[in-house]
Amino acid sequence: MTPSISNGSAQAVPRNGPAVWRAATVFAALAAFLLAAMPARADQTLEVHAMMYSGPGLCVYGQAKLTRHDTANEEWNIGLYPEVTLGTFANCTGASSTYTWKIMPTGWTSIGRQLWYSTGGPWTVCKDFGFATNGEPLASQDLQVWNGLGPHPCGPGFYGLMGGFYAWDGHTWQGNWLWTGYLYSQ
Repeated sequence: MTPSISNGSAQAVPRNGPAVWRAATVFAALAAFLLAAMPARADQTLEVHAMMYSGPGLCVYGQAKLTRHDTANEEWNIGLYPEVTLGTFANCTGASSTYTWKIMPTGWTSIGRQLWYSTGGPWTVCKDFGFATNGEPLASQDLQVWNGLGPHPCGPGFYGLMGGFYAWDGHTWQGNWLWTGYLYSQ
């Protein structure tokens, strides 16, 4: 039946039983299809980069990246992957494509990583990987964990990565720390 109009107001006429069951069946099938089509948790990556120091004759660039892989494949296991990359330049004015790499002597660059953890309260260091200096002259170096740290190395919660990027200018260490932000790992 269709709605009937009397005195300008619509009244719904009761539906018969089979029509209601057909609509409910179609709705349930559609809901099941859409739920099955939803993807599983996706991998998540936090990545930030910045010029950590810019001075006469030396620029220190840092990139910090924290990836959570929720599915394993031939390239990685399930878990967290902290990665940091440092670059040194002789100049860093203008477009980045015009920067000139600066080869630093052995021991003149230092790069560090700290994995931070929180359950919603104060942040604490979950893993401190320490600093590594360059063992040969170079303009870029990176550190990463090849096999992952497992899905939640300090328990379910929030994780963020601090990367430290420093270069010796002949008088003092120049650079700073960089924070990725945080992601949740359960």
